[in-house]
Amino acid sequence: MKKLFLLLTIVLTSLTFNSCNQEIFFRDPAMQGSFQDRFWLTDNVRVYTQDGGFFIEGIRGNETITLRTTSLTKQRYPFGTSNSKTATYTLKLGEDEFLVYDTGLKHGSGSVLITDYNDEAQTVSGKFEFEAINKNPLDTINAPKVVLEKGEFYNVPIYK
Repeated sequence: MKKLFLLLTIVLTSLTFNSCNQEIFFRDPAMQGSFQDRFWLTDNVRVYTQDGGFFIEGIRGNETITLRTTSLTKQRYPFGTSNSKTATYTLKLGEDEFLVYDTGLKHGSGSVLITDYNDEAQTVSGKFEFEAINKNPLDTINAPKVVLEKGEFYNVPIYK
């Protein structure tokens, strides 16, 4: 009986510690998602206004994701239907060299869903996903498109 109890204790302890392999990140504010089937978490995120649009921008090292909407009203904004609602992924390759993927009128797809706008705290939260197309159609070296799924941003400050 003691051997069975000891074996059961070892197995349960092993399962408990082995099930903790998944890393959990919590940042406030934050922007994250599954980019090209890899976890993507920003180092810095902000919302700013420019040319009558709202830009939700997340930066991680030499990578930037920018989501553009026409408003911060709680609703879904589709990508690929206009140039006023877009998603852009930019990779800085060198001093003045960039690899850019974007959505726009009749190219790319996805959406951003604003789930919370806190006027008092001046923050915004939501979800997004997109498939963006390489802006250089002559580029035969890099991927023709990039995909970000299960994207979320939380309590992102608005700079006016």
